[in-house]
Amino acid sequence: MGKNVFEKRAEELQKYKRTDETIFPETYEEGKIGYAKYRAPYIPPAWLAKFFDLNHRQKIDKVGKEFVQLNIVGSGNESKMISALRFLGLIDENGDATPKLASLRVLGDDFRKNLTVIVTEAYHDLVSTIVLDAARPENLINFFVQRYDYSPALAKSALGLFVWLASQTDLGLSQELQSFMVKPSRQIDKAPKTKIVSPSKSRYRKASETTSIKSEVAIQTIVNINLDKETPREYWDRVLALIGEKRKSEEPTE
Repeated sequence: MGKNVFEKRAEELQKYKRTDETIFPETYEEGKIGYAKYRAPYIPPAWLAKFFDLNHRQKIDKVGKEFVQLNIVGSGNESKMISALRFLGLIDENGDATPKLASLRVLGDDFRKNLTVIVTEAYHDLVSTIVLDAARPENLINFFVQRYDYSPALAKSALGLFVWLASQTDLGLSQELQSFMVKPSRQIDKAPKTKIVSPSKSRYRKASETTSIKSEVAIQTIVNINLDKETPREYWDRVLALIGEKRKSEEPTE
């Protein structure tokens, strides 16, 4: 008995079946990123360090742009942070926290062990391709360039984040990779306070400061005036008045 049209179609589709169970041929872009759903992040380690700290201090149920803007970083960088959390599997497509994020609320060795699992799964292609304890930084940079079509600058940033993450886990890193590690800056937590002064007040303050400075300047002047005994009395009075003195009353002659 011959096969019906549905059976023939099923056999046809099997020819294009891939290992990830999809039945459509991979596109050029999919081939570059290795079927990865999200690209390797290249955010500063300080952002992720601050997020981990928040997760230790309170339970995070959902992460959206507003959450990132108010608690982590703003200025148009919210999407980068969210993409990084999705790549690590800490939130889903809707921004809801996953069990992986909950597993990172612990401290000490348990945190390190749970983060090791998360990083290993997220960077599976890299970890399974490169021997980390013998790798050089350029090996990983070339991996990011070829795998995700990153520029060398972005690949270097992606390497910096990965090396920092790996340093928080049990993954072994070569000495060259460890020397490449960028420590997260804590300046993001304590931004300097800036007092806003209106332009009018600023000008007034500068003028008053200048006046006070000028008033504190002492001017000493030495004036030599030669007057003979024939000088009229009114000239003597004027000179003495200028220097702040008064002419002594003349003593009566005997």
